[in-house]
Amino acid sequence: MNRCSSPITDAWIAVAESLGEFLSQWEKFPAGRVQVIRNGIDCSKFKADRTQRSLVRQELGVADEVPFVGIIAALRSEKNHTAFIQMAERLRDRFPTTHWVIVGDGPERASIEAEIAKRGLND
Repeated sequence: MNRCSSPITDAWIAVAESLGEFLSQWEKFPAGRVQVIRNGIDCSKFKADRTQRSLVRQELGVADEVPFVGIIAALRSEKNHTAFIQMAERLRDRFPTTHWVIVGDGPERASIEAEIAKRGLND
């Protein structure tokens, strides 16, 4: 549909350089009409807070010394939560105390939960 609308489209917006390159190289959109507007986050707003860290770990039942790995993202296919789940499975025996957490919601929730269950990572 995008390719069909190309003659009447002024520009395509990508949220990262890599997506812009994909649109022009693989989708064959004219490079001059692909614009990148980064989906930026002001990282200075997210400073480490030991009190919050302890509260979250307490709420989840994760001791301070236990490794804790997470992903925060919309549960959509392009976020590739499957790669995160596969990594958790691969590292489970090597780092058995590590806690893995996925934070988010979206249309892929059911399939992500099914993938977690299939790999025996529900706990």
